[in-house]
Amino acid sequence: MLASTAFGALDFPTNLAPKQRKAVLRAISWCKELADMSDVWYNEVRDSANYGTALNREINGKTLSIYPLLAARLDAGLYTRQLSLNHLPVWLDGEKICIVSARGKGHDLHTDLVASLILLLGQEEPVIQTLPRTLSVSIYPERFGTARFNHLRVLPAEQEAVFLPFREHLAEAEWEPWAYLFDLPERDWNILRDRFPWHDEQEAALGMAYWLSEDHERPAEDHLWVLNVVQQHASDDFEAVLRSYLYCPHEEVRRHVLSQYRPEDSSEAWMFLEPRFELEEDERNLVLIHEILQTYSELESSLLNRSLRLVENGEDSSLYRTALAWLSHRTDMDEWLMELLPSLEPHELGPYLHQVQTYGAWFEDFGTDCLSLPFEGIHQGVVDCSARNPSFNPFGLWLPLMENGSGNMKVIIMRHFGRLSLDEVYWMLELCWKSRWRFVVNATHRLVAKEYPDYPKRAEMEAYGYTSVNYWTRR
Repeated sequence: MLASTAFGALDFPTNLAPKQRKAVLRAISWCKELADMSDVWYNEVRDSANYGTALNREINGKTLSIYPLLAARLDAGLYTRQLSLNHLPVWLDGEKICIVSARGKGHDLHTDLVASLILLLGQEEPVIQTLPRTLSVSIYPERFGTARFNHLRVLPAEQEAVFLPFREHLAEAEWEPWAYLFDLPERDWNILRDRFPWHDEQEAALGMAYWLSEDHERPAEDHLWVLNVVQQHASDDFEAVLRSYLYCPHEEVRRHVLSQYRPEDSSEAWMFLEPRFELEEDERNLVLIHEILQTYSELESSLLNRSLRLVENGEDSSLYRTALAWLSHRTDMDEWLMELLPSLEPHELGPYLHQVQTYGAWFEDFGTDCLSLPFEGIHQGVVDCSARNPSFNPFGLWLPLMENGSGNMKVIIMRHFGRLSLDEVYWMLELCWKSRWRFVVNATHRLVAKEYPDYPKRAEMEAYGYTSVNYWTRR
C-alpha cells in the first residue's frame, strides 16, 4: 500500500497490520503539525526515494536535519540502509548523530520519538536538559566544557597510571604547572585534563588554568578547560579571563567566550566588543557580538549608528541581515529590505520575515507573490510581518490563507485580528469555527468569549460545535 505523506511516499508492506499502519501515518502527521507550529523549521528535499524531505533548522551555528520518513520506514518494517533499528534519523552539518531510543521502556514508534524531538527543538533556544545527551553535546560542545572530549577510550589501568604520578607530584613538590606539563605526553595530558577529579584539587586546577591561559597557541580544548575551571573555582576572576580570550586565535573559543561575556557596565561592553566588528572573522561570532550589544538599552544610539554603517558599507552576510533586522524596528529600512527579501532562499525568507519591520505598501505585493510559494513557513512570516506594517489593510492578503491554509495558519491569523475591521473579523471567525480541526474550533470559541462577546453568530457557532464532533480530528 502506497501512502502519500508530507515527507514523501511510504510504501507499506501488504502484511503490515492496519492498526500499525494508522499509527505510523498518525505519527508522521504529528511531525508535520509540530514543525508547522514553530518558526524555526524549514523543509528541504534531499532524496525522496530514500531519505524523504528533511526538516532543517539552524542552531548554534550548525544545521540540524531530521528525516521523519526514515523513521516511518523503520516503523513499517522496511529496511533502510541509512539507519539502524532503535536509532533516530538526525544529522548535524551532514554528520549522523547517534541517538538511540531507550531500551526496555515500551515500544514507542521511531516516528513518535521523532515528533517529540521536533517539539523539543521547536523553540529558538531549546531546553538543553530535555535533549538526548549525544545531541546536546554535539550542538553545544562549548557548554559542556571537557565533556565533548570524553570519547577518548581509556582503560581504568591506563587512567590510574596517569593519575598516580600526578598525585605524587602534588604531594611531594611545589606545584609548577609548566614543569610537570613539559615532559608529559599529549595523550596523558588529555586524560589528565578531561578525567582527573579537579574539584578535589582546586588550587592545582587553578594553577594549571592560569598558566595555560597565557599561551593562546595551545589547542582550543585546553582553553575551554581553562574557562570551565575558572568559572567553577574562581568566579570573581571569570569576567577578566573571558575578556582576555576575546583575541584568542581559536574561533570556537571566542564563540564560547561570547556566549558567556555579559559585563554589567554597558560602556565596558562597548569598549571591548565594538572593535571586534573590524577584527572578528567568524560570521557567527560577529552576530553574537551584535546580539550582546543589543541587550544594553544605554547603547542603542551608538549601536544604531554603528549598524547603519555596517549596512550601508557592507555586503549581504549574517551580520548584515542581523543589523538590518534590528535597525528596521527603529528606523525605516525598506530601501534595503526591498532589495534583500526577494534574494533570500525559501528556508531563509520565512524566519527572516518574523524578524523585520516594514513600513511601505510595497510589502502587500511582495506578500502576495510569496503566497504562490508552497512553503507554509513563508506564509506565516508574511502574516507576521504584514501585521506590523501600518500602511495597508492585510485582510486581502490573509483571506486566501484563512480559506485554504492549515489549522495552524488559522490560529496564527487569529492572533492578529486587531489589525482588521469588525466586519472582516466576523467573516474570518466563521471560517474558523467551521474548521475540521478541534484545536482551531476551541481557539475560536475562546477568542469570541474573550474579545468578541457580541459576535452576531455566536449562538449559531456554539450550536454548531455540539454537532461537529465527527469533524474534530485529533492532533
